[in-house]
Amino acid sequence: MKVVIPPSDLAYRELPDLTAIRRTDVVRVGTKASNLGELATDGGGDAYTVPGGFAVPFAFYADHLARHGLDKRIKAMLSDGKFRKDRAHREATLEKLRHAMQEAELDPAFVKRIDGKVTGRFPGQGVFVRSSTNAEDLPGFNGAGLYDTVPNVKGAEALGAAVKQVWASLWNFRAHEERTRAGIDHQ
Repeated sequence: MKVVIPPSDLAYRELPDLTAIRRTDVVRVGTKASNLGELATDGGGDAYTVPGGFAVPFAFYADHLARHGLDKRIKAMLSDGKFRKDRAHREATLEKLRHAMQEAELDPAFVKRIDGKVTGRFPGQGVFVRSSTNAEDLPGFNGAGLYDTVPNVKGAEALGAAVKQVWASLWNFRAHEERTRAGIDHQ
């Protein structure tokens, strides 16, 4: 079975609440967020409750990569024959990439926006920062447990670090290998 990846809408720059997200928003915020949006809107009755939340669109991840040249680094890495053939080299290269992603400064305006959204919606509370990519929760590939979740995040600095950790976790060795096995384009 060929895994079909939804495209990415990199023009969308809102921070939508889950209740404003629908299945069609998968191209903006990923499968997990779009599915949670459907569940949050449905209400669930007594069957389930979806905690409040919002999504960070793909555009901000793409901006972070481009701002620090990490997009070019990823492209070069993926086209490198040694990276594709040598497991130890691949593991080390992915580790260095994750480190660079986490060390790179987030756009301060972006941090201010997400912190404002968190403090406005969840004052004084810790939040979970989770992945919602276009390469998980798909027919033929669920990706459960491949990417990081950071619990009980409080404060702008911790929030920025958690977002970078989740973004960097897309390049965990296991996540890379699973996407490769499923024939998923890493870009």
